[in-house]
Order: sequence, then C-alpha cells, then structure tokens
Amino acid sequence: MHNKFFIPKEYLRGKREGYLSWDETFMLHAVVTSARSKDPSSQVGAVLVGKNNRILSLRI
Repeated sequence: MHNKFFIPKEYLRGKREGYLSWDETFMLHAVVTSARSKDPSSQVGAVLVGKNNRILSLRI
C-alpha cells in the first residue's frame, strides 16, 4: 500500500529531542476532550490509559 504522507529522512534518524512526555500527551488529550463539552460549567475531560501507554477511553 502506498503511503500518501511524506516523512523527511531527518525525522527517521535517532530519538527526537524536545518531545512531549506521556503525562503531558495524555493531559493535552484531556484538555482537548473537555473542549467538546456542551455545558460551559462542567468542561472536564478524562483519559483512561493502560499500562502500555495506550489510550483505552476518552470521556467528557
């Protein structure tokens, strides 16, 4: 299957610096999820994460 996205070679070399930690990543997911709330007084987002850093569920 042909990949329609181009990935520059410099991104494929070694570990990138300055990337988000897992905690920061999941907190951002919660913030974005909370923004979808229809009720302005209870804009809360939740992210349920498994042991292997996989998102199991997102809830408003």
